[in-house]
Amino acid sequence: MNQLAAQEPLCTGCRTCELLCAFSRFGEMNPRKAALRVHGEFPAPGAYHLSLCTQCGECADVCPTEAIGLDETRGAYVIDPELCTDCGVCVDACPENVMFTHREAATPIKCDLCGECVEICPRGVLSVVDSGTGATVVAAGTAAAATHAAPAGTAAAVGAWATNSAAGAGTAPAGGPKAALPGYAGTLLRVDLTAGTAVKEPLPEVLAREYLGGRGFVAKLLWDEVPAGADPLGPDNRVIMASGPLAGAFVPAGAKVEFGAKSPATGGYGDSNMGGHLAAEMKYAGYDVVVFQGASPTPVYLYIDDGRVELRDANKYWGQGSFATEKALKDDLGEDFQIATIGPAGENLVRYACISHDFGRQAGRTGIGAVLGSKKMKAVAVRGSRSFPAADPGRVMKLGKEMFAHCAAAPLFKEWQDYGTASVTTWVNDIGCFPTRNFSTSYYEEFERFSGEVMRESIIVNDKACYACPLACGKYSHTKVKTASGVELEAHVEGPEYETTALVGGNCMLGSMEEVAYVNWVMDELGLDTISAGSTVAWALECLEKGLITRDQVEGRELTFGDLESVLWLCEKIAARDGYIGRLLADGTRLAAAKVGGDSLDFAIQVKGLEMSGYDSRNATAMLLSYMTADIGAAHNRSWAVTHDLATERRGVEGKAAKVVELQHTRPMFDTLGVCRLQWIELGMPVERYAEMLSALAGVEYTWDDLLRISEKVFNLTRAFNVREIPGYGRAMDLPPARVWKDPVPTGPSAGASVPLETVHALLDDYYRLRGWTEDGLPTAAKLRELGLDDVAEALGAG
Repeated sequence: MNQLAAQEPLCTGCRTCELLCAFSRFGEMNPRKAALRVHGEFPAPGAYHLSLCTQCGECADVCPTEAIGLDETRGAYVIDPELCTDCGVCVDACPENVMFTHREAATPIKCDLCGECVEICPRGVLSVVDSGTGATVVAAGTAAAATHAAPAGTAAAVGAWATNSAAGAGTAPAGGPKAALPGYAGTLLRVDLTAGTAVKEPLPEVLAREYLGGRGFVAKLLWDEVPAGADPLGPDNRVIMASGPLAGAFVPAGAKVEFGAKSPATGGYGDSNMGGHLAAEMKYAGYDVVVFQGASPTPVYLYIDDGRVELRDANKYWGQGSFATEKALKDDLGEDFQIATIGPAGENLVRYACISHDFGRQAGRTGIGAVLGSKKMKAVAVRGSRSFPAADPGRVMKLGKEMFAHCAAAPLFKEWQDYGTASVTTWVNDIGCFPTRNFSTSYYEEFERFSGEVMRESIIVNDKACYACPLACGKYSHTKVKTASGVELEAHVEGPEYETTALVGGNCMLGSMEEVAYVNWVMDELGLDTISAGSTVAWALECLEKGLITRDQVEGRELTFGDLESVLWLCEKIAARDGYIGRLLADGTRLAAAKVGGDSLDFAIQVKGLEMSGYDSRNATAMLLSYMTADIGAAHNRSWAVTHDLATERRGVEGKAAKVVELQHTRPMFDTLGVCRLQWIELGMPVERYAEMLSALAGVEYTWDDLLRISEKVFNLTRAFNVREIPGYGRAMDLPPARVWKDPVPTGPSAGASVPLETVHALLDDYYRLRGWTEDGLPTAAKLRELGLDDVAEALGAG
């Protein structure tokens, strides 16, 4: 007898095995249709367990029609559909709870040891073994030709379908989901918090075709539905939660969900995305987009269980931390619900409050957690048992397998599995771009304490993956620290990611990876974006050093760089908006500097009101231009151009704008499709594969150039939103902090580097020209109409 076996410590929870099992059998992209189960235990200890068919035969023993028998060739129990009456007795008897009934099959479903899950697993977790001897029958990398065609002499399982892995041929199973809009769930859910209602609307086909999903949906819906001049923290603002056409599909890391709103941090367009499992679950429940409007008078959370949608009372969760709320909701509703929450910072309207999910994934930038807090929306809980249609399932299967195989064969695959984003920490410091002591310098003398190797050895418990992601760049950590006053602290946390290490570790000058990890946990639990919070704390510490903030204003405390207790105290004050310092810093560095005065705005490291992420760019002008022109403010995810700087004149102008424009069209497209970009950036996945996969899913042929054109359209639309919403918007809003040209880097590889103001303007001149905008950075009517944004041109009165 054979059976599946698992090395559970290697499992990262990506659920790719479940996804392939379900898709291979039924063409249904939903892991709940699989004959195995992956379970996670979070927030502690942070481990995964698998429920697998042991081929124990109990299902055969109880079957009243003897429809379940042993196939000697495969060494597995299989179901004869001609004898099965679908009575469900076997399902009830399964001791591992991995048999189930399928709504469109004539028989229950059980594992038949086809081996495809073994082949697809990126970590070699699964194998088929002889249960008697323990010998491996099918190991990772040997099951590529496995099919669900039943062996000779055995009745074929109903709903099974064969796929020839070598040729990539596939025949779609009978009874798969049908819809007029392949690649999409097909529904927009509109939640009116004032009225307490939730209404389902068909997803407009024109929205899907012209804006694709994710960030595209967010931009279009915010432009159309947020009244000009709306208060970001008022009921007229919207929060858009949107998946993309590749989210939840058989594609590596189809895990990104996009949140958007008018940003309380900048007053303009705001969006942020996160991985995890929420985007896929939304589509499995039947929804591509959720629009939150109005404001509830009391705390609520949104409950979605397939077609059942309710606004439920959240008073018992209000005031709880993000992780505590997620754990409580899972305890109350069930582990298989995917949860997104805000913490106390969102409830208290901190302008850079984040949204948390999956015990460590955050939509951190632009303060959308505060917008949800203003609407008294504490959480979203989603569970879905459905699927969504693919126009060409066989093509999707072929492309998906090729893409997963590409990832596993990539040269950097192992390094990123081991270290995640921490792999870049030493490199960034070595090139003189690591933010240190509120960006006063760009080199941390004791950077070794923050290296990926140190993090791996000192705090990492295991690796953690987003949905269907072979990379598993998430690192789940356990940290113990002792403060200077002798208090012992302990936490389990996903991370720290590089950005947190840079902005909390280097920028606040903390002393160890353990300290950074503990602050990471505190910020996550409070619901603070670690980038903005780390930068704001560092700015406050510099203000204290210079006497711009007095000791009386921090309640007589001695607050200094490098002191863990100083950082923790400020985080708690910010999240609660407690006291003068809490209220001041909760608004972010730009607004705080306007109140503090002096030269504090010069070293408030932000653009448009959003704090800069983890790359000092005084010796990297393309990266600087990326920060200056990103539509949401100084975020790296729109255009990570520092490698281009290293390949060219680092403080030059020529060619920098062209590269930034190129990246601003490419990188945000992944946010639009609903898929992580790391497979492209770090593993070299050809971008054309994503256009092919979208074509296979949607039944409309797209080239990558077609997608870039949509991305350019969305980028111009978000710029137009900023022009409409921010008085006097233009070149002045694109300028970086004065530290860039006033304060040369004092130490390290970039010592002496700064970017003169005339160079800053030269970069903007080139950029605006390439964009087809005015000299003040405003989209022209000609450019907007060229992109099909005639209504936007008319609304702006663009010349």
